[in-house]
Amino acid sequence: MNSLDLHSDMAETLRPCVFLDRDGTVTREAGYINHPDRIELLPGAAAAIKRLNKAGILAILTTNQAGLARGYFDEAVMKAVFDRLNELLAKQGARLDAIYCSPHHPSAKDERWRDDPDQMRKPGIGMIRQACREHPIDMARSYVVGDKHIDVIFASRAGIPGVMVMSGYGLGEYTYKRDTWTEQPAAIADDINGAVHWILKDMKEKERNAKDEVRRAGKEERRAKSEGRKKKNAKMGEHQTNGNSVPSNRAYRSLAPAHPADAVVTREEAARFGRAAQAAGKKVVFANGCFDILHGGHISYLNDARAEGDVLIVGVNSDASERAIKGAGRPVMPGVERAELLAGMEAVDRVVIFEEETAEACLREIRPDVHAKGTDYSAETVPERAIAAELGIRVAITGDPKQNASKLIMKQIREGEAG
Repeated sequence: MNSLDLHSDMAETLRPCVFLDRDGTVTREAGYINHPDRIELLPGAAAAIKRLNKAGILAILTTNQAGLARGYFDEAVMKAVFDRLNELLAKQGARLDAIYCSPHHPSAKDERWRDDPDQMRKPGIGMIRQACREHPIDMARSYVVGDKHIDVIFASRAGIPGVMVMSGYGLGEYTYKRDTWTEQPAAIADDINGAVHWILKDMKEKERNAKDEVRRAGKEERRAKSEGRKKKNAKMGEHQTNGNSVPSNRAYRSLAPAHPADAVVTREEAARFGRAAQAAGKKVVFANGCFDILHGGHISYLNDARAEGDVLIVGVNSDASERAIKGAGRPVMPGVERAELLAGMEAVDRVVIFEEETAEACLREIRPDVHAKGTDYSAETVPERAIAAELGIRVAITGDPKQNASKLIMKQIREGEAG
């Protein structure tokens, strides 16, 4: 007999697991327990296991029970003891997802349990192997908790962290024998409650570190791709004209950032970008607005604006300036998010957030060739018409006739929610 048939059904996805020792860890150490009335939970054990249950972590008992092999009790008694353990846990809202026990011992009276070819007896990891066959266990996120050094070795052989508790035999082994230990625990805890607290904290830290690593790797990959694209297009895009190297239209368009967020720039950077484009013989178009709740009218406006030239720079009102124009409750979307959405459009080359209520300062610094406004304006009502005339910037009214607005969309949403 390698395990009791108490395991639950398989789940679809892998889950972390905590392999728990029984005597001295979950229950009070009482020698060979030969009657169900002798099993007693340690204080806080049910609460600790309940925390694992709520966190979606498998709680599996792995215990050596050589008393069966030595004839101190029979299989029926051992099962009754485990049934009582499950009953005590259930009364406090906790559960074990499985129980595995090894009755193996070299001095077993029953020859079935004298030999242990599958290494079921701890610190052999046969019970963990069997648990992994029968449950969706993610060993990379699993742990062992026990009160003896063999539990630490058990964890080490399975390649997972082992937490040693000072309940049961733990305090004595730690105090008098740790100088002889061949393996060290990942952590020391007063009891199972402390062990579970450490495990949950360790799991969160590892998850956070893993996410940070993914972000770093992604950032490095985007940077590498961007550099590679720049080098490739710089080489492809140059051709000789009268002895001078001049970027072609294809080469200039390749200056688009690898990530939309990188296209959101300062006004000074937008001005440098525009001047570089004009130096390469490109026509620069500037468009602006609040763009609070992006809709089809915005898309039409910007696509048509882009068609007025070769490069499109878009100005976005900051949160403060939109609030000054539109009133309380606006914007509904932060300026940075509005800018990044626009930067993701194929027609848009750069986006700049500005603090003023009009785009006059942007026109003075960027000096585009064309200032595009939507069809809710006419040439006579464009707020920046005077500065455009002063600087020789052509004003173009672009986009489809205005049939929608962010304000109307928000009103429809509110009315729909109220209904």
